[in-house]
Amino acid sequence: MRRVPTTLASLLFVVFAAPPLTASVMSDFQARLAQTQWNIQSVEGMVRAQRASSRAMATPEAIESFLDLLTGNVGALTAFSSAKVTTDQGRVIAEGIRSTAGQLRDLSAMISHRGFSSAAAETQRLEANCRVAIADTD
Repeated sequence: MRRVPTTLASLLFVVFAAPPLTASVMSDFQARLAQTQWNIQSVEGMVRAQRASSRAMATPEAIESFLDLLTGNVGALTAFSSAKVTTDQGRVIAEGIRSTAGQLRDLSAMISHRGFSSAAAETQRLEANCRVAIADTD
């Protein structure tokens, strides 16, 4: 009967004394990249549903909300450009950020075509941030 509390105490010690599990830089980057691309596609879907306009229009609240989320995702994504990784991993990170910049450029053009000038300016700023991060990795 004394073995149960001793075994339980030993098990609790092992669980709480173990170092926390951490993900690798690359798995974190890939997860953030996937989340960012999903976010871009979500904004693109909402923008496609809007009519084209040559006049400047207020950006719909749903698009603004997703752009706020996109700003956070791109910020976290570009932070990986300064991570301590191998040369090959650095190339993968640079290519992921480069593809994100291209998607943002296309999204900006689409948003601008719908007349949402403030949202277009925001996506252009995010694209520029990606380009700066790429330059830092090269």
